[in-house]
Parts: sequence; C-alpha cells; structure tokens
Amino acid sequence: MRLPSVESLFTKMLVSFKRFPLAIVAAVGGVVVSCLMVHLDYTTSVVFEGYTRILMACYLGMLLFISVALFSQRMKLSLIRNSLLQSAAIALAIIYFLTLPVHLHTSVYICFELYTIGLLLLVSFAPFMLGGDVNGFWQFNKEILLRFLVAVLYSAVLYAGVSIGLLAIDKLFNAGIDSKIYLDLWIVITGIFNTWFFLAGLPENLDELEASTAYPKGLKIFTQYVLLPLVSLYLVILYSYEIKIFFTSHWPEGWVTYLVLCFSVSGILSLLLIWPIRNEEGQYWIKNFTRFFYFALFPLILLLALAIYKRILQYGITEYRYFIMLLALWLVFVASYFLISKAKSIKLIPISLCLIAFLSSFGPWGAFSISKHSQLRHMESILAKNKMLDQTNHYIVGKEIKWKSHFELSSVVQYLVEMHGFEVMQPYLYSNLDSLLKKELPRSSGYSAECADKILKLMGLRYVNKWDQIGKNGELINFRAATHKVVDITGYNEYIPDVNLSYYGSKADTTITVGYKLGRDSMRISFNTAKPVIYMLFNKGEMLSMNLLGPIDALLKSGYVLKDTIPAEKMIFTVSNGTVEVKFHISNLVIQKQEKQTHIQSMDANALVRWK
Repeated sequence: MRLPSVESLFTKMLVSFKRFPLAIVAAVGGVVVSCLMVHLDYTTSVVFEGYTRILMACYLGMLLFISVALFSQRMKLSLIRNSLLQSAAIALAIIYFLTLPVHLHTSVYICFELYTIGLLLLVSFAPFMLGGDVNGFWQFNKEILLRFLVAVLYSAVLYAGVSIGLLAIDKLFNAGIDSKIYLDLWIVITGIFNTWFFLAGLPENLDELEASTAYPKGLKIFTQYVLLPLVSLYLVILYSYEIKIFFTSHWPEGWVTYLVLCFSVSGILSLLLIWPIRNEEGQYWIKNFTRFFYFALFPLILLLALAIYKRILQYGITEYRYFIMLLALWLVFVASYFLISKAKSIKLIPISLCLIAFLSSFGPWGAFSISKHSQLRHMESILAKNKMLDQTNHYIVGKEIKWKSHFELSSVVQYLVEMHGFEVMQPYLYSNLDSLLKKELPRSSGYSAECADKILKLMGLRYVNKWDQIGKNGELINFRAATHKVVDITGYNEYIPDVNLSYYGSKADTTITVGYKLGRDSMRISFNTAKPVIYMLFNKGEMLSMNLLGPIDALLKSGYVLKDTIPAEKMIFTVSNGTVEVKFHISNLVIQKQEKQTHIQSMDANALVRWK
C-alpha cells in the first residue's frame, strides 16, 4: 500500500474544504472557543456559559452544514439554490444561538443532546431524503462508519505521538510545558484534524454506491458470530425474567428498562448490519431471525411499559420517563412496520428517530413541557394533601408535614429548579424569587439544591436531598465540612493528620480501630458500629470517649446537613479529662440514622492531642 504524498494530502484537504466549507469553519470556531475555555479564568459562571453557548451552536451548526452539503451534492443543486440552502442553515444556527437562555439549565443540555442525535441521523440519510436506492443508503452509511473509525484511529495515534514528544522535551530539557497544552492538542486534533480527515473520506459519487455490492467480511463475521449470539443471549435472559414475573406476580424492576432498550437497539443494529446479505443463498436463517426478532419485541415492550408505569403513577412524568415511553412506542411502530410492510425500507429507522428527536424537544407535546406540568401537578398534590395551599394556590408557611411528603416535595422542587429554573416556582410563592436567588446564589454544581433549600425555607420546611434522607430505613447522612484553614496546634503536643475510620459492612456490632504513633507513646482510635461514640485509648492507660449523638442532632436541627459543606468551625469537637485532651477537626462524617438509633459509618479528621 502506497502512502499518500504531501501534495495529494493537501489536494484532498482543499477538495474537502470546497465540499464542506461551512462545516470546517464551524469546527475551527468550536476549537478556538474550546481552547479559550481551557485557558481563561472565569470570575462568573455567565462567562463560562457564554462560551458554552457558542460551542454548542458551532457543533450543531457543523452537523447541519454537513447534512446540507451532502443533500445539495446529491441533488446537484444550482449555485443559487445551494447558496440559499446554505444561508438557511447558517440562519438556523444563529437563531439557535440567540434563543439559548443566559443560564443553561439541564433542560437546555438535554435539548442539545436531542438536536445532536437528530442531526447525526440526518447526516446518515440526507443524500437520500428525496429518493435513492436502499442499497446505496446502506453502502453510504457503511462508508461513513468505516471512515469514522479510521479517523478516530489516526487521531488517537497522532495525539499519542505528539504528546509523547512534548513530554520528552519537557522532561529532558526542563521546558516547563503547561499541562493545559496537552488538552489544547487533544481539542485541535479531534476538532480540526479528525473532522477534516473524516470529511475528506466521504463518498463523492453517491450514484456509484447504489450499484456496489461490497460487504466487509470482517463485518459479516462480527455480526453473525458475536453480535447476533449476544442478542440471542439477551433474549433468553429477558424472557426468563418475564416468566419469573408471571409466576411470582412481582412488579418488574425499574432497571429492566435499560436491558430491554439495550436488547432492542443491539437487535435492530444487528439486522441493519446484515441487511445486504439477507437474501443471499444459504442465509435463510437471517430472514427467519428477522421476523422472529420483531415478534419477540412485543412482550418485552410490555415488560418495559410495566416497569416505567409504576414510577409514573407514583412520581409523575420526567424527561427520562417521557423518552422511555416514547422509545417504547417507537419500537412498537418499527416492529409492526417490518412485520406488515412489504417495502421494509431500512431508511425508516433513522428518519423516524430523527423526527422523534426534533419533535420531542419543543411544543406542548414535547418532553420538557409535559414533564414540567406533570411535576407541577405532583407538587400541587403533595401540597394539597398536606393542606399547604390556600385558596389562591399559594403555600401556607410553617406547616408540619410527614416525612415521606417532605422528601418528595424536596425532590420535586429541586427537579423543577434544575430542569426549568427557579422561575417556575414563583406562582406558588409570595416572595420575589428573582431578587432572593438570582443575585444571591452563584451558579454551581449545587445551585439547584441551594435554590431548593431557600424555596423550602420560605415554606417553613428544610430541604432533604437523596443522599441525606432521614427515614425509618436507616438512610446514610453525610456531613461535609468546608476546607479547614491552617490548623492551630498551639498548646498541643501531638498532631495526627488524616485520621480515617470507616466500615460499610452489614454487621451490627463491629469495632473498627486504627493505631497512631505519638512520640514515645501511641494512641488507638476506634468506634463501634452499634453506637455513635468515638473511643481513644492511650498506651499510658488513659481512655477517652466522645459521644457524637448530641453534636449530630444539633447539626441536623440547624440544617447544616442540607448544604454542600458545613462551616469548618461547626465540625470541631473536643473531649478531655484531667490528664489528656483530644480535639478533632472533622472533614467528613457519615452516619446511619434510624428512628431510634444512630450509627457511625465513617469519619475523616485531623486530631490534636494535649497532655495536661
């Protein structure tokens, strides 16, 4: 195999740029913005989100420009029509950027993922939107897949080679290369080289593909002897589980939805990969497997529907549950089509999924609108059940509610804030949330929890997150201290950093002990899983014990557990007798709290020891 010359490489790059100018420009723009995001220091989240908006628009624009270019080339559009189509694509990318909110809630990112999926699927069938042979469609997507894999391989090798070279220069010549350079290199290679290399290999004469009968032998072996057996194994497991449910009358587990979807996707992918050889002599089993597969989907779709139905009945619709239901309906549609239709066009699969991705992202029928209204109704039902709503649907301050309702309300409020912003809560509150939250709280990873905490405090309640549940089942509670300032060891004889005690087993009465050397003396620190007590035993015979039940209850009542971190001074505890004093600067404390008992799970701390 001859390696291409430098001249031929530049020629191909030039041809690729002429075919996909807007896509390459968008890729370069995304790379520039990404590198700026790596090196700039952000004083506010608005700056970061501003660059993120540009990056999202560049990425989606690139996919859209590729699709438009492929469609235009396939249809052999005139210069004027092609220019109008390209201008429309540019306008759509600009409109998308301008309509992005200043603060990017989780729903924005989910919507971005939907557009990404939709546009990736659009690339797969853009040249065949207005006709074209199904074989050409399959061959085109085969070439896309193979070219993508080759581009990823080349990019990985190139990055590894250049990175090793930079590392050698840095270590051998003490060049002091900034570690961020490696990330810049990865961005440039994946964003520019990988994209350009991939586009350069896309088929130019799509008409020739329709007459092609090429089928990779390796793909045939992989599909027949690896993928299809795995699909069959999945099928046996899922049907065995369904039979178990039938005889035991147990409701299906929620995670079965992942298994059913994985099976369905893997099965459909397998059938797509072997489509060209389905009618070959001696391959009748493929036809039979295809028909059997689509029949086998219906009981599994029912299993999926039952698994998600219970969650919806209890907690309402969320985006995740919406998409599960939508995919279940899509599977019914696809299975019915391939069982009934005589055409059996595989183009239907990416086209229908593309439409679903776009249509579910907006409108009153969309995932976000339906989920928001469902969760608002769920919240209203909780408030009404606990008599917290007045005649105008505003909350009543200071109402005590049951634990289950308390936790569900915390979960719903945080969901609404995270997905749709705190503004959706304004109709239920008398206070102005914009002045209370928008200016006071920075946007961070814990922003939604902080907002939910403040909103619930307006209701006379406290926020309880999923990690800090306090219920009858003994849920874990994690007390996390803010970073301690320099520890003042004045007056203390010994300093013990990184004290760690932990036990996550199932035994109810187990003692965990760790020993530490103290100059000429030693100390053992321990706790028993049945008691909220820390024990200290010295080699001199002195023994101390520190009961954390009181401090734990105080932290719970104060509401500090609801924060991402607790002030460091609130996590300092001292115990002493007439001979020795021990002070613990606790950084992390995990307890298991039941209705009548409190157990320690783990503790991380620094300890100071003073002999009197």
